[in-house]
Amino acid sequence: RGLGDVYKRQFQQSLKMEGCIMPLNLAQFNIKYKISKVCGQEKTAALSGILGFIAGSEIELLSEIHGYYIVMVKGSKIGIEKSMAKRIILYAA
Repeated sequence: RGLGDVYKRQFQQSLKMEGCIMPLNLAQFNIKYKISKVCGQEKTAALSGILGFIAGSEIELLSEIHGYYIVMVKGSKIGIEKSMAKRIILYAA
């Protein structure tokens, strides 16, 4: 584990408040969140909308390995890379 993991865990512990907003890459595993918005260009937002990343839909982070995230959205498991995960803004469900 690197120093970045320590900071990430400390940041996650400070975000345990109800209604806190954070990007997907900082979310905790196996906790349900709701999508607040998807940042980025219109083309990126449209593509993520096709995959089910729509504001208000429920999402759960299942695992992360080597910068790729497996998430559950609308009953489907989807793999996304870290740059996309940073654009998906969540709040506690």
